[in-house]
Amino acid sequence: MVRDRCRSVSPVDDGHPGESTDALVAAAAAAIEERTRLTPDFPVAGVLFRDLTPVLGHPASLRLLGRAMSALAGPVDLVAALEARGFL
Repeated sequence: MVRDRCRSVSPVDDGHPGESTDALVAAAAAAIEERTRLTPDFPVAGVLFRDLTPVLGHPASLRLLGRAMSALAGPVDLVAALEARGFL
């Protein structure tokens, strides 16, 4: 069963005791801001395309985003996502 292979994530026991949810979210927001690639006028003039691929491709940033999302969501059994190659 899929559930048996998944590790439940707890916002309290994320491997960083004493780290507040607010601090995690702020650090994740900073990582997104720092690593997001901006492409002006793509796909058409006037659009600012924000590519998250560099954020997701940086192991420490990805780990930080996962910890921040789990702290906000609380305990979970399974996470599913659609792959959009950076188009969110």
